[in-house]
Amino acid sequence: LTIRDYLSGAIPETIFAGVQAIPPGCLMRVDLAVGTHEIQRYWDLDLPANDDLDHQALESHVAAVKEVVEEAVRLRMRADVPVGVYLSGGIDSAIVAALAAKSCSGKLQAFTVSFPNSGKYDELNLARGMANAIGAELHSVSCDNETLVRDVTECLWACELPFTNFHGVGKFVLSRLAHAHVKVVLTGEGADETFLGYPYFRPNRAGEFANLRGRSFLRRYLVRRLPESPPARAITRALGYVPFPMLSITLSNWWQARARSLFAKSLRARLDASHPLLRLRERSDRTQTEGRMLTRQIQYFSIKQMLAPYILAILGDRVEMGHSIEARTPFLDHLVFEK
Repeated sequence: LTIRDYLSGAIPETIFAGVQAIPPGCLMRVDLAVGTHEIQRYWDLDLPANDDLDHQALESHVAAVKEVVEEAVRLRMRADVPVGVYLSGGIDSAIVAALAAKSCSGKLQAFTVSFPNSGKYDELNLARGMANAIGAELHSVSCDNETLVRDVTECLWACELPFTNFHGVGKFVLSRLAHAHVKVVLTGEGADETFLGYPYFRPNRAGEFANLRGRSFLRRYLVRRLPESPPARAITRALGYVPFPMLSITLSNWWQARARSLFAKSLRARLDASHPLLRLRERSDRTQTEGRMLTRQIQYFSIKQMLAPYILAILGDRVEMGHSIEARTPFLDHLVFEK
């Protein structure tokens, strides 16, 4: 079920039968006398229902965010072992690295992965330029196709989750490099979810289907037909909105039939007894999205459905702990988020 759900866009927390993960923002109370347990939520996103910005107060907002981000980085530099940073060509890791360099007693150790022959996707030069600007020592590792294929099995073992791309393998290779120099790294994960950095957070008049606009016939067809398709209506009934257009495809009967055909006939009755949309609905609270603008709804979905089971697992903690590296995420400090 979990593999089918993953292929359908409903990322599982675990693939092991009889093993469940406590949802983020929750705690579990166990009554040892009677052998029962109860999951209780102690925190939720509570995204603003009113996004009207007071432009006159913009400078004070920027100053407040800058202050809490600086403090979040400073606190995470505390350690009795060497601390470094992951540094790509993006603004998120660059901010963390620049602030970490100010709190570092010696020369900051920075780590990046290079993808040779990948053109604009290789950010080594950008990372090198940033490292020079802040006085950090940059360590890089080259990751080609052979490296990705070689390490995919070991990465799967560390992740304990399926994945459909090699992003986590690249991070696994990077963590191996860091392990040779430090025990702790600061990373930029969470910045896009907190500050709405991903392109899909900026829908236009086409709403959630804006990122499918283009010249191809298929894209024009999807923009025209997907919003009113039966899967889109089912998603809207379950969640109240359609966060990503591709879900209207991966949750369709056509896609589910093809996913079902990948499994042995003996397993298909179990697949038919559930639907991946149920997993998405279980993680969602309609009171957290109703009355919010679409951008906030997509932000809620991205954090609830993708951050913990994918970005912080396959692209974060599990591949890093596969090499005994502790990763710290300043942008996910609760004070930063609540600002």
